[in-house]
Amino acid sequence: MLFTNHRKKKNMEKKRFKWWELLIGATLVPLLAVIIPKIWDSVESKNKEIPRFILSESIFSSNEVIEIIPRNKTAQKKEILDVEWDGFLFSNIKPSHSAHSSIIWKFTPKKIITDDKLIANGTHKIRFCFANGRFSSLMNIKIKVTVKKVESKKEVVVKKVEPKPIIPIAKPIEEKVVKVKKAEPKPTTISKWITPTNSTCKANGGKIDSDGCEANLDNAKKICSASGGELPLRKDFHKVIRDCGGIVDANGDEWNINIANREYQACYKREGFSQWWYWTLEEKDSSQAWVVSFNSGNDSWYYRTHSFYVLCVSGQ
Repeated sequence: MLFTNHRKKKNMEKKRFKWWELLIGATLVPLLAVIIPKIWDSVESKNKEIPRFILSESIFSSNEVIEIIPRNKTAQKKEILDVEWDGFLFSNIKPSHSAHSSIIWKFTPKKIITDDKLIANGTHKIRFCFANGRFSSLMNIKIKVTVKKVESKKEVVVKKVEPKPIIPIAKPIEEKVVKVKKAEPKPTTISKWITPTNSTCKANGGKIDSDGCEANLDNAKKICSASGGELPLRKDFHKVIRDCGGIVDANGDEWNINIANREYQACYKREGFSQWWYWTLEEKDSSQAWVVSFNSGNDSWYYRTHSFYVLCVSGQ
């Protein structure tokens, strides 16, 4: 009997909770109920960050190519992009490549939008998204329709000229055969590539790294002038790309073909060129000029204040 009472008492002591255990449980449960949802919301918000894009320009014609440039990490996906234009959704815009960014998307409104009302002259609402993703914020784009002027045709009055009477000549005219020497074609001057020296590059505002001389457009012109030449044209770079077996002015999937072509990549490097972007003498407008990439074979334009690599030519 004594043993049985002792056992019941021991079991009752095991079932008792201490006061501080009850206090911790009562405090911790509501606290976790508040913290866990906040943590979950923050994780969800990061995963659902809105992709942000900008356009290369704000005013276009319907036949011009529009470049879409990513502005945050969520937008930097090498995936097909969908565009919503005035509430209508159009898809299958493939990623491309440009000097602005490692990934861009290009599309021409006239090619993907068949309804002329949607691309009429004026301001339109546009936004973008990836498949099963969130839309970017709405932005305005202005379409400026270019009207070609038709010149009026002037009527030309042709006066009839009466034929003059032919006077017979008594003596026959001896025909003299004149031998004309064919002028041999002059040999065309081949442009010679000039690599600026380190001292010339630095003295004219440039910087030197492992791939060569780097400068903005204005300083690049000074560097070439001091080196006895001038900046090359796009056709000068195109000749090297073409001679090495690459695709000139590559776009879309073509620049991937150039990058994967080992013989092409080895060829232009043997000729002394790097894979990066080079300035050309051709300007797009007062603030931008054309650049060429040997790695992708792509032509693009960028702001003249940016630094790209400098090579010069003589005998243009």
